[in-house]
This record gives sequence, structure tokens and C-alpha cells, in this order.
Amino acid sequence: MTEKIVQREEKVYTDGDELPRRETTVVRERVSTNSERLANRRAIFKIDQALWLLLGLLEALLGIRVFLKLIAANPESGFARFVYGVSDVFLLPFFGLTQTPSANGSVLEIFTIIAMVVYALLFWFLVYLVHLVGER
Repeated sequence: MTEKIVQREEKVYTDGDELPRRETTVVRERVSTNSERLANRRAIFKIDQALWLLLGLLEALLGIRVFLKLIAANPESGFARFVYGVSDVFLLPFFGLTQTPSANGSVLEIFTIIAMVVYALLFWFLVYLVHLVGER
């Protein structure tokens, strides 16, 4: 960053018989160069992309879980076991939040849909925070 002098003040003080005393106050302002601003915007953009990618992966995982439960997929199959095992970690705070309606083996996990909304809002807030702090 470069500095630019915005204002310079000079005051002269005299106390009786003493020699005049001068005080100079310089107010400086930090000015970003274009390359510094561009590098900062790139960093913010990369963090932004990473957060949205993580959200997309999490939403896809939870969406697949909802779909597998709706079609009454065999929970003993390798893929279903993997999806349920990984997604359980993200759903721990939401288990038991609502009733889970089911019919003929199909289950609608409403708490998973609520978790998807909450995680989307959380990531949106994180992206907003990154922009707020990063663009100062």
C-alpha cells in the first residue's frame, strides 16, 4: 500500500520568554494500488468459490439422502450406507427435530430438509462475512 498525505498542520507555540516551539501534524491516508486491490479481490473470490463448493457438496449429499429415504433404498447397500454414514455427522443437531412421516417403507425426513435450509443460510452468512471483512 502507498501512503498519501491528506493534510499537514503546523502550529507555533510560545510560552512567555521561551523560544517559539513548532509542532507539525501530518495526517496520512493509506491508498491501495490497483494491483493490491486486484489481488485482494482474487483472494476473496477464491474463498467465495470454496465456500459455495462446500455448500454444494453438502446440499447434494443431503439431497441424495432425502431421495434414498423417499424411494426406500436398501440401507444395507454400500452406497446407501456410505451416504447415511457421512450425512449423519451433519444431521446430528437436527435429529428428532420433527416427526418423520413414512408410508410403505418410504420416509420423508423433514429434519434433513430443514438442515439443508439452515446450512444454506449459514454458508450465505459466511460468504457475506468474507466479503465484509475482505473488502475493507
